[in-house]
Amino acid sequence: MSTQVSATTGAAGNHHDHDYDSFIQRMNARFLTNCARGEKPLFTTDAAGLWQIYLDSFTEPCERQYHNCSTCRHFIIDRYGALATIDENGMLASAIWNEDDTPELYKPAIAAMAKTVRRAKVTGVFLSSYSMWGVPETGAWRHFAVQPTPKMIFSRATQTAGQAMAEKR
Repeated sequence: MSTQVSATTGAAGNHHDHDYDSFIQRMNARFLTNCARGEKPLFTTDAAGLWQIYLDSFTEPCERQYHNCSTCRHFIIDRYGALATIDENGMLASAIWNEDDTPELYKPAIAAMAKTVRRAKVTGVFLSSYSMWGVPETGAWRHFAVQPTPKMIFSRATQTAGQAMAEKR
């Protein structure tokens, strides 16, 4: 997969990158499978360094800069990158990252982030009232984002998702 950014016109974007689009679609499908379409609870973890792991996987300076996106960084660090599920044997698994059907360019990053989440400690239960986790698109750019099923969206009139998460700690 090649990425192109026009230095002369300042025009940029990844709408032309069909591999990336396909990757995001597979990431969404894996996410829904990993959390059993909302049947499995999601957990927060102490997985650290995920953004640096992601960026460090791009060894070419142009590739690294192309992927250095604040929207994707917020998805990975601040919100969803460290989410996990726990299987019937008590093993932790990343809710988002799975290298099995990831394009070659992203495989090292996704494998390393999944491994980091698997080795992390659970810090709490994850709940969100948002119907989209992440920002799928800004202008000419597509980003990391997943869409939870309605069952996964926290909605109580008497409590926010943050209050409910704090109550479960």
